[in-house]
Amino acid sequence: RGWTRHIVVANINPDTWPGRFYRGAKAATIGSSLTQGFAVLRAAFYHWQQVLSPLSIFIMFLEEAMQELKDRIVKEGKILPGNIVKVDGFLNHRVDCAFMGRIADEFKKYFDLDNVDLILTAEASGIALSAICAYRYGKPMVYAKKAKSDNIEGGLYQSEIFSYTYKKKVTLLVSKEWIHPGDRVLVIDDFLARGEALRGLCEIVQAAGAELVGIGCAVEKGFQGGGDKLRAAGVNLHSLAIIESAEPGNIVFREEA
Repeated sequence: RGWTRHIVVANINPDTWPGRFYRGAKAATIGSSLTQGFAVLRAAFYHWQQVLSPLSIFIMFLEEAMQELKDRIVKEGKILPGNIVKVDGFLNHRVDCAFMGRIADEFKKYFDLDNVDLILTAEASGIALSAICAYRYGKPMVYAKKAKSDNIEGGLYQSEIFSYTYKKKVTLLVSKEWIHPGDRVLVIDDFLARGEALRGLCEIVQAAGAELVGIGCAVEKGFQGGGDKLRAAGVNLHSLAIIESAEPGNIVFREEA
């Protein structure tokens, strides 16, 4: 007595695609007694059950995870000289593992994981996301090293690439012990700019006589063209957030066709 409980529900338009509905829903505050409020909430939930199938609800939340990726790039990312997009606060230095798990789940929409034998990436920043994906999918993960160590035995598959980060040539190395002819390989990486590292990984897959199922990247700098070159070459590439242009205070994303 003397105060009112408020319950917030969403205005529901059954003709709206679930993902867009979820993002664009307008909150409506209903001032009522607790009993009336629960009645309204039950009615809204019943309506959701009628409108949204379990699959569409699942897709809706996956779309929200990818909107979260774009939102975090805008909010937490930094644009440095040379068009460098720095997202090391959650992706490739300090790692938000729960969020990486949601990214891993999103890749499931694009690749048939029943036809994947192993996950391949390159050290070092791709390892965290790839390891979480491999754990989520129940697959082994192999990462290409950039320096030969004494504990690598037997032959090596290798590919020479140019690292724009370090401004020098680098050789990617994978032991022949861990990738075999006929293996079905999914490449996962955190970032795609000019595509040199991914080109090198593709060459290693080809040299091993393995099959490249596809490439999944969290973030792609579309304006640097590496992703489009891979797509033009017939690679099954899916990037979850493609940055079309990046300036301090203004990041523009490519809309997926």
